[in-house]
Amino acid sequence: AGGSADPRWGPGAIPDLVAGKEDRAVQTLSIWKDLEAVGAFAYQGKHSEALRRRRDWFSERASYSDHAAWWIPRDRYPTWEEAVERHQYLADHGPTAQVFTLRSPFDRNGDPTTFEPAKINAYHKKSRK
Repeated sequence: AGGSADPRWGPGAIPDLVAGKEDRAVQTLSIWKDLEAVGAFAYQGKHSEALRRRRDWFSERASYSDHAAWWIPRDRYPTWEEAVERHQYLADHGPTAQVFTLRSPFDRNGDPTTFEPAKINAYHKKSRK
């Protein structure tokens, strides 16, 4: 199972969504300041280059979302177990205020929202320095 050197994440866990394909499951668990910070990382720069090439490494398109996002209190770390539960909830119910995708985000108040392009560009400019 996956895991982390940081004990605050808890023991690693793999979602049932990837049952039988654990050897090809790529998992990360990270904390971001806001939607635009993760958007800048995901959709610009080196990570976006890798996303464009993902078909080179993964021949099948998954039947579930490749990521799950949710808001956490500033003083708390999510665990792998929580991440797996949220990812399953997303697969079962679609994007909600409890767990969502970057294509269908919700704000901290639980309302559907969109990215602020100016903030994404500002993050991207900072990361290139």
